[in-house]
Amino acid sequence: MTGKPFREDTGFAVKNKPKTGDNLVAIETVGNNGLIIIEEGVLLPDQINLGIVYQKSYFGLQLLEGNRTFTLLAPHILEERVRLVFTNGKIEKFRKKYIKVFDYLQDYV
Repeated sequence: MTGKPFREDTGFAVKNKPKTGDNLVAIETVGNNGLIIIEEGVLLPDQINLGIVYQKSYFGLQLLEGNRTFTLLAPHILEERVRLVFTNGKIEKFRKKYIKVFDYLQDYV
């Protein structure tokens, strides 16, 4: 899929990685609804744990806390769990399951 020094599972170059410590990841989300969110967390072998470290909303919707966890339940099933706490005290929790129906690394020729 990619050449060295890129990793086949992510496609990103790995340079100057510390020999100890957690594998850290970040996701930046910018929507056309005026919402900007930056999430950071830890990458584990079958799980990614993310927490909101920065958020800005044009409409004033503010989150006090937000956590997302992606867990690989099976080679073709990914589960996402979300917990959001809003400034008005409302707490939202939901779960999504993604099922892989096409593996582009093996099925695409």
